[in-house]
Amino acid sequence: MSIPAPEEVGGEAAGVQLGDVDFLRTSLKVSRQVRRVSGGAIDVRAPKYGSERVIYLADSPVNALAEHVAAHGTTRQGSVAVHR
Repeated sequence: MSIPAPEEVGGEAAGVQLGDVDFLRTSLKVSRQVRRVSGGAIDVRAPKYGSERVIYLADSPVNALAEHVAAHGTTRQGSVAVHR
């Protein structure tokens, strides 16, 4: 399992930041989405229709995320996506 680059994903997956992940409770807070707008600019906003939520994850994706952050760190904004 690998963490995709931002250009490979959009929406809520591209908006995940390290602070959104609770490694002890194996949960992820969905509180933003990322999308490209005209001209290639990036727009970060709350999910559509007020769908902010907490989802619970299996151990496998949590462990993969922990390994990814240990190996690659995060962006200055705290994003866990890989910037190529």
